[in-house]
Amino acid sequence: MSHIIEHFEYSDLRKLIESYLDCLAENGHLLIATPLLHWSFYNDFDHVKPYYPIGLQMVFGEGTSQVQFQSDRMLRLEDIDFFKDQLRLQFYRGLFLPDAASFPIHLNRVLKLLFVLSGGSIGRKVGWIGLYRYLGRRASNPAPR
Repeated sequence: MSHIIEHFEYSDLRKLIESYLDCLAENGHLLIATPLLHWSFYNDFDHVKPYYPIGLQMVFGEGTSQVQFQSDRMLRLEDIDFFKDQLRLQFYRGLFLPDAASFPIHLNRVLKLLFVLSGGSIGRKVGWIGLYRYLGRRASNPAPR
């Protein structure tokens, strides 16, 4: 699920993941890549909200930390990584109006070059990717939906 989950409300997302897991073999893997909340998250008009690994763990994890929306399917996070994007200026007239000063545009180009030359180390975390193992259904009844 690459850049999918942030487009759903939590109740619809739970149903989507559960329907996907119904097609996945036990001990199969689910890979989720999604953005973090950062300055340009809501520039994508249909982003609903960012989701974090701890939130997914509360609903699909082996424990019972989330009472109201716990799923009867279980996932275990096996690996996680975070990805970065370049630093950049934002909310300057020169970025939006063609006749305005172009300084912000040139500075953003320099920041992009620094990001590339540094191998991505000069940047800001903007997303995560998690590898989950599907553990199957819970043995006991889940909390009310």
